[in-house]
Amino acid sequence: MKNVGNKSFVGHFRWEWYTDCGARSANKDIPPSQSAALETATGMHFSFDCNPPLHECAIHGIFSIAPVTMDGKRLKNAQMEKDVPRFEYNQFLLSERRLMLRFLHGSTYVNKNQGYTITSNDAYDYDQATRKASFVICFPVKNCGGTAGKGDRLGYAKLYWSVHHWPSNTHAVYPQYLSNRGANGAFYSDSPIEPGHGVSVERSLSLPVQSGRYEVRVHMGPTWQGHQI
Repeated sequence: MKNVGNKSFVGHFRWEWYTDCGARSANKDIPPSQSAALETATGMHFSFDCNPPLHECAIHGIFSIAPVTMDGKRLKNAQMEKDVPRFEYNQFLLSERRLMLRFLHGSTYVNKNQGYTITSNDAYDYDQATRKASFVICFPVKNCGGTAGKGDRLGYAKLYWSVHHWPSNTHAVYPQYLSNRGANGAFYSDSPIEPGHGVSVERSLSLPVQSGRYEVRVHMGPTWQGHQI
């Protein structure tokens, strides 16, 4: 928000939005100590958490400001409205389904925030020289939009992942993003994916055979956040 007039003012800023999941609102007073920031080239930036998240609801937002000059005179209220359609920025999201590990003779699913112990029964490729075991990890990606599509709009959401080992506290796989022929790391599929359906993005994974715990950390968004699954 920016003061484009010729008087300094304080005021009350209101953000109200109506969603599929119920109405939300937030208010912010602008005290005299902050009013000078409104007159800068960039103005002030206000942010509020949207709960439920944007990808779960369609949003109709109403933004208003009730300004008052420093000497107490009320100025004309200003208001703007905006519809924020669901998936305005991204259509494909990391699914809440389980990750899958595929070995030579079968596969297993790993629940979010739960572990799976890999044993000799899970036959995997083993390189004697490097002492590394190789298998396939599958990341579930779901089309959460309203239309069938092949890839993320605007390349906004990237699927990042890494593997961390404990207790050595080292990366076995450094953070990277998955790119299925998409621009800027955006997910892209050869065939259209219908709304509500998804696919598994597969990548080969090689890890040193050592005791301890490997953590696969997965995040979908514009930047790496290090969230863990």
